Amino acid sequence: MNSSTYPALPSAIGTRLTNKFSVKSKPVFLILLSLLALLLFDPSLSAQNSLRELAAPKKVYIGNLISNEHLDDPENFRNGLADPHLREEYNAIVLENYMKMSFVLPADEPEDIHNLTVAQLRGTLVEDNIEAFLSNEDWADLRKRGHAMIWFNQAPDWLNLVAPTWTGQQVFDFTRKYILALGEICGDRVDEWDVINEAISDDAPDGQRIWRRGTWYRRANDGSMTDWGEATYENYIKMLFVWAREAQPQARLHINDYGIETFSSSMASKNRFMRDQAKALKDCGAPIDGVGFQSHLILSDMVSSTGTLNTDYIESIEQSIQDLASAGLEVAITELDIRICNNDRDEAFQEVAFQAYCEMALSQPNCHEILIWGLRDEDNWITLRDDGFFTGCEDAAIVEGDNYTPKPAYEGVAAAIMALPDQDEFGFSPLVAGNGAPANCGGEGSLDPAILIVEGPNAVSPGGQVTVTVSYIATDDQDIVVWFQLNEAPFTVFSQVVTDVSSGAGTIDVDVDIPMNVPAGTFNYRYLAFIAPDGEGIDNSFSDLIQF
Repeated sequence: MNSSTYPALPSAIGTRLTNKFSVKSKPVFLILLSLLALLLFDPSLSAQNSLRELAAPKKVYIGNLISNEHLDDPENFRNGLADPHLREEYNAIVLENYMKMSFVLPADEPEDIHNLTVAQLRGTLVEDNIEAFLSNEDWADLRKRGHAMIWFNQAPDWLNLVAPTWTGQQVFDFTRKYILALGEICGDRVDEWDVINEAISDDAPDGQRIWRRGTWYRRANDGSMTDWGEATYENYIKMLFVWAREAQPQARLHINDYGIETFSSSMASKNRFMRDQAKALKDCGAPIDGVGFQSHLILSDMVSSTGTLNTDYIESIEQSIQDLASAGLEVAITELDIRICNNDRDEAFQEVAFQAYCEMALSQPNCHEILIWGLRDEDNWITLRDDGFFTGCEDAAIVEGDNYTPKPAYEGVAAAIMALPDQDEFGFSPLVAGNGAPANCGGEGSLDPAILIVEGPNAVSPGGQVTVTVSYIATDDQDIVVWFQLNEAPFTVFSQVVTDVSSGAGTIDVDVDIPMNVPAGTFNYRYLAFIAPDGEGIDNSFSDLIQF
């Protein structure tokens, strides 16, 4: 791609008109006659085609999400306008939340969970939302993406609490049964899946990016031997794809993540780790078809303050897609939005950014679809949360308002699709078969020590004693240190109790004395627990920091 490929662009309709003829060479009356003829004889100009209509001859997918509220009541959601808009504009859909574990697993841990069969586990799952999604006749002709089989986030509380106390074998077994049960629910009605979502850490200790730690499935990396190979993240993730292929043999299977788009050769980068690991998984026999680029992008990274496209940025993402293509892996753009933060860019510049990104991606032989994350600005997740990294960020979707009015961003997507050549077929490669053998994909099994649960009574009495329950994972003979502490500045630590524990997962009750000089109160205090090297306790400087 050269730097002149994506200049600042006019609207989609303007592009189509200027491609038909040059206005500089014609008298005004001829121009008017030409315009009239175009409107009369070119139906694509007399009424602007929808994105779905534009995508049909190009054989690409352009999609969007269905929120919880939308699925609950499609006919009346957003005054009955959202669903017709979805069906008119898009040919692919994904559920925003309802296929995630927190909505599928039961609210309480099933009894005797490790002895359940796949059928018995399925009997505990909540199927209604998935069935409503897959059986809605109005969406029958839309491509459907499953999001997501396994994710560290949006899991039920009980899974977050108890799964870290399981053995590696139990985590592997439970995950396999869950994926197979999910496949039984879905049948052949899902076209593609995010098999594992956001598994790459945001940290790069000592300059090396790693898999995400501290998840409910952390014991899959505890180094123990299982029926499926050593408990390492590499082996666990390979087996996720094996089980997903068994459960959904018709579906394309992806690993999905954010912040992986721009090419980097640094070992600390998320992009390098993603590319290396996706290739390694495939080489190890994982039936992985590709990678989902979430693509939650920032407009100021893509265009200058005057609206000039940052071609280096686009080319960097193109390089990532092409690198994966060289390994036989496809790319899906799975959650595209381009946000404006602190009003630092004109909304009109989104046209340039959306067109450049969508045209570049869909021009790649190994990229066939783009899913936009939100039907309109007002409902986009970034606008709704407006916190943390997204404070001051909004306007990330391609339409806005109660009537789903197209923005310049919409025109950019339309222009990108129109720029593609017509195709006879979508061009997907055959599904990757992989192998179902127990994994031997490498990785170094290890477990971080952790405190899982700290619970104590809200009310305390001066001179009394309370019992604090602590659940933990110890990786050696270690100390559990429990503090009874003021719950507001200066966070004074009134009592400290140190208890020796052995390697492994466990739960202990710690008796904590309440000093006489502590005022009686409820909700004025808190209990903190730490895991520390045996006999060393908590460093004084850390204690001082907490009390400051």
